[in-house]
Amino acid sequence: MYKPEDFNLTNAPREMVQYVLDNVDDFEERYQHALDIVGRERSPLRRADLDLYIDIQTELDFWCADNGHNFDDYDIEEIFG
Repeated sequence: MYKPEDFNLTNAPREMVQYVLDNVDDFEERYQHALDIVGRERSPLRRADLDLYIDIQTELDFWCADNGHNFDDYDIEEIFG
């Protein structure tokens, strides 16, 4: 089971990452599959699984709107890639 500490929290609030983990359907299974593709093809997360990337983007946007953060301040590839 993934936890926020498994991701790059340098420029991302722990609560934001936890929100994504809690709200993206089947995150663990989908993320592990995407990581396999990233490792094999040396591609970014966005290319490995665009649907997962969009779901992360959507939940991150919701969290930012609800918590007074600017979505553009965060890079999904930097946090989850």
